[in-house]
Amino acid sequence: MADTDNRVARHRAHGASAVHEHEGWNFKVLVLQGTAIDLNRVFASPKLVLPYLYIALGAPVLFAGLLIPVVQVARMVTQLVTAPRISSAVARKWFMVFGTTITIAALAIIVFAAEQQQTFFLALLFLVVAGVLGIGQGLNTLALQTMLRHIMTRERQNRLLLFQQIIGGILAIAIAAGSVFWFDIGDPLTSHISLLWIGIGAALIATIVTVAVREYYGARDTPPEEAAPVEPVEPSQPVPSLLHGFGLLRRLKWFRQFCILRCLLLPVELAKPFYAIHAALPHGNKTGTLHAFVIASSLGMVMSGIIWRNQTRWPLRYSIFASALIAASAAIAAIVIEIVSGGAVNYLWHMVVFFLIALAAKGTNVARQVYLLSASSKTDAAYHVSVSNAITGVVAIAFAFVLGVLAHVGHAIWPILVLLSINLVTACYALSLPTARRAMAEGS
Repeated sequence: MADTDNRVARHRAHGASAVHEHEGWNFKVLVLQGTAIDLNRVFASPKLVLPYLYIALGAPVLFAGLLIPVVQVARMVTQLVTAPRISSAVARKWFMVFGTTITIAALAIIVFAAEQQQTFFLALLFLVVAGVLGIGQGLNTLALQTMLRHIMTRERQNRLLLFQQIIGGILAIAIAAGSVFWFDIGDPLTSHISLLWIGIGAALIATIVTVAVREYYGARDTPPEEAAPVEPVEPSQPVPSLLHGFGLLRRLKWFRQFCILRCLLLPVELAKPFYAIHAALPHGNKTGTLHAFVIASSLGMVMSGIIWRNQTRWPLRYSIFASALIAASAAIAAIVIEIVSGGAVNYLWHMVVFFLIALAAKGTNVARQVYLLSASSKTDAAYHVSVSNAITGVVAIAFAFVLGVLAHVGHAIWPILVLLSINLVTACYALSLPTARRAMAEGS
């Protein structure tokens, strides 16, 4: 027994030195990989680029709002199903490679099928592609998070995320701006599709770079049965986890309030596709407009990283309150645009809308995650996350479908009127949320 413990200790020490040896290399590789992933998610965004292109191709408005809920549900289900396999895997980078590979394939299908005249076929195709993108995102995110714990210190992980966000945001703006001038003259559809090609190229770079990550699995000169594996993560069972989480939902008042708030925040998180519909109807046939909206949205993401980076300095409910008001201001701006000229004003005014909604979405996303993790105990945090994701996933599909029906049978401004109303309700409700400290005390 003592010999076994000593052998494991030696291998752990060897593993720690190997991690330290390759940490600098992995940091550089993952900065490039993460930046490429960020660029892919900007230029092939299911929140902006795909719904805008969807409307520009003449597909029915009814299904445009479903793209984001389909991505979210596919990502959640993928992570639930693959978590045990990824946790116990020897090389997690291959899950990331597979995720980006299917992303490339799905986007390539959209590009080559863009000339189809059957609008129902396009609607079905876009929904299927959204599901594949969700699977790819789920694999890449979960595998990366699991892998980072074993190949990089916490300090390096934080620096990695910061570098990726800054470099990715700046490059997205620069590339989108450069491509506007490149495609200034030409077919509008070709101009829009060019963004997908940029997204495909970024995903291809991420796929190639991921292979260069150096994971440590044990001494190479040691037989597999003697090598100490990386620290195992206890595989989670989806159904029992959800059942336990719903038990917490019944018992904890603050958690019920949080789940209600998460549902109320859906008009912020799911808003961008409906603003894309509103902008695409008058501007979808104009070259360079989608590039401009991508620039505005990316600028909002970059600014949000500056504004919302120190959320813990004040109660998080105030951050959610402010984000909801910013989202409401985006809705008001869209309504003013519609009243003034039926949405057909210069597309620069729509850029203001996309900037504001990107700023608000990032703020709510960060604040709700920090609040949930701060209010949850270490043993219950995972259950809280899984249950809140499951509830909002179901509500998101129903909510997006209803807004899609409103836009389809009525007008593109109708969903935005609904978004505005709920944003104002959300701002008021956020102030009633207990502090994370009080919520923690209730659960203890």
